[in-house]
Amino acid sequence: MSNLAKEYREMIRKEAQEKLAQNHDLIQGFIDYCDRFEINLTQDDFRYITPIGIVVNHPNIANKVCENINLDKEGLYRCEELEAEFERKSIMNGYYYADNFMLMAHPFFRRGFHGVNNFSPSFIDKFWQLEGANLQRYIRLDPDRLRINVDNIGYFERDIWYAPPFDKDIKNIQDDIGKLRPPLDLDKSHISFLFSNCYSFEVSWKTKGTIKSFEAREFKNRDILVDHEGQKYHPSRYIHAEYDLEKDIFRHFDGSMHLYDTDEYLKRRESDFNYDFKNQHQIKAKSVKLFKINGQVSQELWMKLTGHFFSKNYLVMEYFTGQFPERIQEILKKIRNSD
Repeated sequence: MSNLAKEYREMIRKEAQEKLAQNHDLIQGFIDYCDRFEINLTQDDFRYITPIGIVVNHPNIANKVCENINLDKEGLYRCEELEAEFERKSIMNGYYYADNFMLMAHPFFRRGFHGVNNFSPSFIDKFWQLEGANLQRYIRLDPDRLRINVDNIGYFERDIWYAPPFDKDIKNIQDDIGKLRPPLDLDKSHISFLFSNCYSFEVSWKTKGTIKSFEAREFKNRDILVDHEGQKYHPSRYIHAEYDLEKDIFRHFDGSMHLYDTDEYLKRRESDFNYDFKNQHQIKAKSVKLFKINGQVSQELWMKLTGHFFSKNYLVMEYFTGQFPERIQEILKKIRNSD
């Protein structure tokens, strides 16, 4: 296996070299284009990534080329402003097209939260299909990278994922905290395969006046780490929503990636949303806001996007329906019968 891995890596390296050489003029043209923004690039700032294409990497380059669009205080772009300046194509969700470059959604939307992978299905697809005067959509972009081969070539992957059908009346949900874990009789390899290395999933409902707030957080296993601003962190996907009890509709919905160092991660994953309330030494994760929606968000849309945001985490469905999908139940049965 080690020899095969070496051969594969060498093949990828040679392919990247060939692609960069073939596109020397395209790269040089983009270097010249960036001079107007006082962005000093060299050929070494460009990389070929198989699932993506030719990518330029430079600090804050996305914000510099989006000179007519402002970030909000949470580091998000308003989608309507992006769509007024850039083209969006249904066959290439996750990208905004300009004449000579493509903006990309943040790497935390990608598989494994890593910048060299494709986007995880199918949150970006669903989020970008949203329309309506009652919605204000915001999204975080990849700040330091642009794709410069402006075409519709992509390396597509698909998973099977079902958004959980939620039928309960939200008004009747009691304020409480819930925490779910993968079945404890599964070994690490089964949890990795069936639950995408999920360690736990927790939810919280709280009511204040006429607003009922929902929070959900996922913890991965200890060996799952991501790079952010030169540091290694334990990633935790997080959802927050506010439901208007008088109007029977969600008025706000956002998602973030929470980042913990190892000490914070080990303390926080064994607790729940009451941790800061119960402990003198509070933990405040580094938070990277990925999207938000203000306006009128239906229960159906909220459930669908929540399911897709927590991609491949079947504990979400267990919470909303009381059971795993039928096909997961069948796999679990076969695993247990084989022991």
